[in-house]
Amino acid sequence: MIFYPHHEKSCGKGPAGFTLSEVLVAMVLLTIVTQAVYQFYSIGLRSYRNTQFNADMVGSARYLKKLIEEKISFKSNNNFNIFMKKNGFSTISGLNNILVELPEGRNVELYNALGFSDYLVHQSKNIEECTSEAIVKKLAALGHIYNSEFSGNYITEVTKEAGLLNGSSFTFSFSSAPLNMLGASFCGPGDSVKISADCNPSFTAEINVSGLSDISYLLSGAPAAPVTFGVAAYKQSAYIGRVFDLMASFDLKRAPVFTPGTGMNATDAKTYFVTGTNLFCDDGMLFYEQDINDRFVNHAFYVKTPDAAEAELDSDGNVLKQLRYAFARREGAGWKRIDDAVISNIESIVFKYFNKDGSEIACDKNYWQWHKGDEIYMINIDLTVKKEDYKQNFKMIIEL
Repeated sequence: MIFYPHHEKSCGKGPAGFTLSEVLVAMVLLTIVTQAVYQFYSIGLRSYRNTQFNADMVGSARYLKKLIEEKISFKSNNNFNIFMKKNGFSTISGLNNILVELPEGRNVELYNALGFSDYLVHQSKNIEECTSEAIVKKLAALGHIYNSEFSGNYITEVTKEAGLLNGSSFTFSFSSAPLNMLGASFCGPGDSVKISADCNPSFTAEINVSGLSDISYLLSGAPAAPVTFGVAAYKQSAYIGRVFDLMASFDLKRAPVFTPGTGMNATDAKTYFVTGTNLFCDDGMLFYEQDINDRFVNHAFYVKTPDAAEAELDSDGNVLKQLRYAFARREGAGWKRIDDAVISNIESIVFKYFNKDGSEIACDKNYWQWHKGDEIYMINIDLTVKKEDYKQNFKMIIEL
């Protein structure tokens, strides 16, 4: 019997490898864990950034409120006019040129921007520029204490000095009906000076006192159309001197035209353009002060949409606005001025104004509307800032 050697094949057992399914499961788990870690990181980073942004904006909002309160507390009380318009600042070009002229005086850039088309030819139209102080003093000399009776930039004084014996009649007209009117006569007791307007012929005002009285009721309901006045004066004895003095105010962009009639001459009327102007719009404010050294300082807080090169964008690609503060002060022969951003990343901002009764004084959307210089008592600012998809709203109340 023949035996053959037996050779058994060795099958040694080494470390086993991962199957394909195990590798795929591991990759999925790793992806899930990585995404979760990244999301936690992103949330934490976004929360940190939002917290920082919120802290910065809260600080900026507090600074803005303090800055406005500080500057507006010195606002001159001698300004006669407030002009208001929706998006008013966005329609003004050349703000720097306005700031380096005097809003309380002859500011050509300002009044041109407000639509006073014939402002530059006032001298040739026998129109004198004056401050509210000059008007108050003129009224005081006529025995009247001014109490905000006038509306509008233009005031026309009609004065008649003549010799009277028994009765005399005078007529004159304006190109538009005045909004307010004061009148006085300078005759003696028992004499008579009566005035009427053709827009309300049934009304007559008797101005037999040597102090101006309010006769605006003669114009009640009168349309913005030409109006003719008649004055009937009766003197018991011969009289040479001032017969009557009338003061009429107009809210017009072009100067009112005085046309003399019976017994009147062109030189019997003088028109004044009352300067001293602040702007209060829903997108900014411009006002002036007179400091302790009698220097005039102009201030402006206004909304600006930056140029594309410097604009901040939100997550939707919309351009975010800036609220800027600018001031100019006369120093020597020149002006010192600054213009800098106070708050950026603004999605929306609205200025609102209220009178002493708490009623809102709305900005007209179509034109610059005139208001009395002392009409605004409170300012509300509603401001929303945005960083990527994070928003923060601030509301400020500033009392004047």
